[in-house]
Amino acid sequence: MSLLTRAVTFARPSLANAAFRGSVASNKAVGSSPLAGLSRKSYMTYSMLPEEHRMIYEMCRNFANEKLAPHAGEWDEKHMFPKDAVTQLAELGLMGINTPEEFQGSGLDAMSYAIAMEE
Repeated sequence: MSLLTRAVTFARPSLANAAFRGSVASNKAVGSSPLAGLSRKSYMTYSMLPEEHRMIYEMCRNFANEKLAPHAGEWDEKHMFPKDAVTQLAELGLMGINTPEEFQGSGLDAMSYAIAMEE
C-alpha cells in the first residue's frame, strides 16, 4: 500500500477501500482507481507550512497544552462544559476561523481551520 493510499485510508477510509477493492478485483494499477484524481501535494509537514499557519499552529498548541490539557480529565469526569475555555478560544479568534470578517469571524482559510481542529 503506497504512502498516499495509507494517508487517504486514514482520512477517508471508504474511498481508499473502494479503490483498493477495485484495483485488486480488476487486477489494475491503483493509478486507474478513484485515488488517481487526488492531489499528492496536499500533505504537509510543519516545516512546509507558511509562516501564518505556523503561528496558528503554535498558538493552538500552546493554548491546548496550557489551558485545555490540564483540565480535560476533570471536565470529562464531572461532565462539565468548559465555558471559560470556550470564551478564551473565542477571544483568540478560534471560534470563527473560516467565517468572513464581515460576520465577525477571523476570515482565515481551511488550512488554518484544520490546524486549529487538529491541535
